Amino acid sequence: ILDATADSGVLGKSAGKDARDGKSTYVSLMGLAAAGEKQIQIGAQIRDRLQWLRERAGYDPAFLEQMTDYLLSREK
Repeated sequence: ILDATADSGVLGKSAGKDARDGKSTYVSLMGLAAAGEKQIQIGAQIRDRLQWLRERAGYDPAFLEQMTDYLLSREK
């Protein structure tokens, strides 16, 4: 999604490179809007599993929760 929406200065690489290289990405296969919806869906699934780790397995997934939040909200 970032490759399709951010500019090269923000990304630190050539924006749009995935499309130019013909890479199969969520954006190229589904379109930008559907890829964004898929990102939200996958994020919710990750959070559910991390909650399971906390409640049922007795782990503290705080780091993984922070990493998930960062990856899903980052702009560069």
